[in-house]
Amino acid sequence: MPTYAYKCRACKVNRDVFHRMAETPEVSCPVCGGPMVKVPCLFNMSRGSSADARRAADQAKRRADMKVELRQDYGVENVSPIGKSDFESVYKDVKASGEAVREQMAASAEKNAAKTAAKQREWKKGAVKRVPKKSRAIAKRQKERAAKDRAIRL
Repeated sequence: MPTYAYKCRACKVNRDVFHRMAETPEVSCPVCGGPMVKVPCLFNMSRGSSADARRAADQAKRRADMKVELRQDYGVENVSPIGKSDFESVYKDVKASGEAVREQMAASAEKNAAKTAAKQREWKKGAVKRVPKKSRAIAKRQKERAAKDRAIRL
């Protein structure tokens, strides 16, 4: 339920009251017992018109749909307009040169895959060199434990 602010006419005491929007309760002052009046809320009045809100919501939905389309059709994950350009102009440019964008994205993906494969090969080479050192250290510790277990304790 919404909270409404009320003010006493006589002693100017403020009070918050919870009630439904359709209700108009008789609110009395807790101090003097006089009638209280509802105080207009400036928050609700400063929002702007509902047409502006609908227009903004429609624009946000249209932009989200455009981003989804760019991601699905062209593989574009992030669009960052540069300079004075806006999202709509970038979207139109991508749509106009869609095949070129797809080719650039595919080339970039291949390049990244090649870099990843090279890094993995280098890591495997290093891992082959590291394994014998670890194996020797483990074997040495096992021998030391076995020697301790065989030792005669007095």
